Amino acid sequence: MRFAFIEAWKEDWPVEFLCNIMQVTSRGFRAWRVRPMSQRQRDDMVLLAHIREQHRLSLESYGRPRMTEELQELNLNVGHRRVGRLMRENGIKCQRRRKNLPVGRSKSRPVWVVRLGACGPQIAGTFQGALAFRPILSGRLFAGFHT
Repeated sequence: MRFAFIEAWKEDWPVEFLCNIMQVTSRGFRAWRVRPMSQRQRDDMVLLAHIREQHRLSLESYGRPRMTEELQELNLNVGHRRVGRLMRENGIKCQRRRKNLPVGRSKSRPVWVVRLGACGPQIAGTFQGALAFRPILSGRLFAGFHT
């Protein structure tokens, strides 16, 4: 972590100065730069390729739990924490799709027949239309009747 910080800021500050601040030796920093990737990092790169492929195949709908199941079905020995970390570090998120959104007035909507004869003779008769309930900001439902 310290060496990554030095690597990021070496364009703006001298390496010796950054090494003194981070309390590491410049020799250790140079050794870190030429050190090969660890086995864990190489495994993470392979796993990340599988995650990206499964994410694309699922139309970006799989989160960490289902992604872990898919990878385990491919005989990859992974846990949900590792999958979650790799997805989080690489900005891989599931696209949540809201269900049952009103799309407009549908032809298949049931027609309600309301008889208002009991309310008085001035509005007696039969009305046909649809009774719709819509959530409003206060958390209540607004009931509306439209023809």
